[in-house]
Amino acid sequence: GDDLLLTVLHSYESAYRHTYLNNTTRSMGRLVERCGDSLRGGGHIYYVGTDTLAVMGFLDSSEMPDTYGTPHTEVRAFVKGGWATMCNADGDMTERDPLFHVSP
Repeated sequence: GDDLLLTVLHSYESAYRHTYLNNTTRSMGRLVERCGDSLRGGGHIYYVGTDTLAVMGFLDSSEMPDTYGTPHTEVRAFVKGGWATMCNADGDMTERDPLFHVSP
């Protein structure tokens, strides 16, 4: 609910501070370049995490097909605890469609 939303927003704010205010833009740029190289070479991007950072990776990976036209298999998120970590109001949605599979 609201607590999760606030936690995610605080995590984004923290990521912003660490990325843009702590001179890490060069290393982030290299990371993004390597991700692009991986995709261009037929590879994948995997987000692996726990708690709020895992949810952020999940959200980012879920936007890739619609935003960039990538197949859903190219950018994936692996969330420790699966749907329970996501605090999804509809519960575990794995059985609805392969696109809803969240790897715990």
